[in-house]
Amino acid sequence: MEIPIEDQAATENFALGEFEALGFMAAPIGLVITENWVIQACNTAFADMFG
Repeated sequence: MEIPIEDQAATENFALGEFEALGFMAAPIGLVITENWVIQACNTAFADMFG
């Protein structure tokens, strides 16, 4: 059985102690980080809303 990519990233972030990354990705609302109007990162809730 394969682990979904999101779960693999969460497991790696937890193992590395990167809890802020876990909170960003697991937030129930859409979060996005932009630079000069270009999306640099978004969480799964944002991706679900906008594809």
